[in-house]
Amino acid sequence: MGLFDRFKKNNNVSKPVIKAADDSPEGSFMNRLSELQTHMIYICNDYAKGCADKIYIHGYLGGSAFSAQVLYEVKGKLVRSHKLGEAIKGKVHEESPLRKLTHDFMEIYRVLKEAGQKIPFEIKMIYDAKTGSLEGKWNYPPLPKGVHEDVAPQALSELWFEELGDENKTMLNLLRQNGELGPAGPDTTTPSPGKA
Repeated sequence: MGLFDRFKKNNNVSKPVIKAADDSPEGSFMNRLSELQTHMIYICNDYAKGCADKIYIHGYLGGSAFSAQVLYEVKGKLVRSHKLGEAIKGKVHEESPLRKLTHDFMEIYRVLKEAGQKIPFEIKMIYDAKTGSLEGKWNYPPLPKGVHEDVAPQALSELWFEELGDENKTMLNLLRQNGELGPAGPDTTTPSPGKA
């Protein structure tokens, strides 16, 4: 059973239990990153009542600024958190998962810094509920061409969600009109640690 198999689409979502498989410093470091990513998937899947086919999580780790955004795929449509109740035709938790996600991204930053690892400015995670698989991509400085540091947290998540096909382009259009967001530069995406 894979690490994320326990989150396969169902209505009885259980909280993950992570056990360290390796007590070495490298193993502890990787286990902690895995635990944090598992927690993020758990809280998003729980919020969606196990009804999302895919969950897209975006995090910004700017050192002095952190943010998290989430997008759900339900029956082939991309849905923002505030519209999820309508999409799954049910009540979601009153508390959005964004505060907890932001806290987990802050913890990833701390773990990486303490381990002397290079810190990404952006983490993208895609959880596929049907297969129980998680794909992670980490982007490292510098910021993409045309993205200014003061708008990076929101702009980067909106740019990724636009790539995925989300139709809410209001924020991106506003940033582009105000000259705060230029044309996209080359992709600097790399796999998350532990992936080949």
